[in-house]
Amino acid sequence: MELKKWEKKVAGLYNRKKRDFNYLLANDSIIHHHNGICRKNLKKPKTQETLLNFLHKAETDTSLYGFRFFSKFKTFKNKKILDAGCGRGGSSILMASKFKGAEIKGINISDYQLLCARRIAKKKVKKNISFFKRSMLNTRFAKSQFDMIWACESTEHLSNLKDWFSEADRIASKKARMIIIAWVKNEKNPKALKYSKLIDAAYTTCIHFDKEYEETYGRWKLKQKIDLTDLTVPYWRIRKMAESRTGTEKFMLEAFEQRAALYRLYVYDLV
Repeated sequence: MELKKWEKKVAGLYNRKKRDFNYLLANDSIIHHHNGICRKNLKKPKTQETLLNFLHKAETDTSLYGFRFFSKFKTFKNKKILDAGCGRGGSSILMASKFKGAEIKGINISDYQLLCARRIAKKKVKKNISFFKRSMLNTRFAKSQFDMIWACESTEHLSNLKDWFSEADRIASKKARMIIIAWVKNEKNPKALKYSKLIDAAYTTCIHFDKEYEETYGRWKLKQKIDLTDLTVPYWRIRKMAESRTGTEKFMLEAFEQRAALYRLYVYDLV
């Protein structure tokens, strides 16, 4: 597939990230590319191994918490799920294990991450899961196909949210549900632009204002918005103590502590 200029930049970032911080955390081979959530007032882990294991569990807990909002479906048999911006397949593999009988399709524009996702899925779940090199803005899937759409920290890489909602509308089946988890700029905080510039430069993102996710796009209706900011702050406090930290921890922690950046979960239904 032919990538656009911005997509090439994003793909290049993830093609270069191999034995990175995310890789180090994956003690169970499940590699995440998103924040963790955890309780407040945590004690400093006694060893680096304990610290890394804690961070990995916190990231897994983010996925598992988000999955709860698919509970409107009484059964997952024959349901089709799209993991939009699937990374190295972490959430896709968890969904394949949790949602028995469902078919999971993950899309990504990074060749390296797709290779990893396929290799790990083959070892962990083997069936009902597949990965494709597709853009979130042009998935090339047939219309009205997916019952559930999961987009965890992937919409930050999109310059225009409206285009994504339009494509998600096209490929979603009747009464579909979409879960988006995202870092967002707090339009009410004067420091939002300062921190968003640091974040965008570090992660090749163009993060959006919270209000942009609240706007109605097409047939999608926002049903629920959950603030996870206070739950991700302790994750970043612990992560800042990691010997293998990436260098982004200081400003990410400050941004969330000061609520210049927010960590949100959005639940949408197709109506």
